[in-house]
Amino acid sequence: MQKKHPDYLDFRVDPKNSRIFAPVTDEEDIELRYNLITDTQPTTMEFTYTFVPEPIRRQGIASQLVLKGLRLAKKSNYKVKASCPFVEHFLEKHSEFQPMAVGGR
Repeated sequence: MQKKHPDYLDFRVDPKNSRIFAPVTDEEDIELRYNLITDTQPTTMEFTYTFVPEPIRRQGIASQLVLKGLRLAKKSNYKVKASCPFVEHFLEKHSEFQPMAVGGR
């Protein structure tokens, strides 16, 4: 199981599977799952799940991943909804994203 160093993560957007991810081992990916809610104006990107494998947690990787998701939402002119506790906590600490936020969990 080859582990990648967190400084060299290649975050990718996978719209088909509604996720943003970075491969870190042969078996696991870092990932942020989302749903696009298109019956709202503007569209809302609901973040539902964040995962970082145990050996590389507590290095700021989940924050980098959420930041990638929020930047994608902003670029797409989406609102964001935090149904994932980690994303909800991230939004509370980063007021610059508050104007994009709609009701959470």
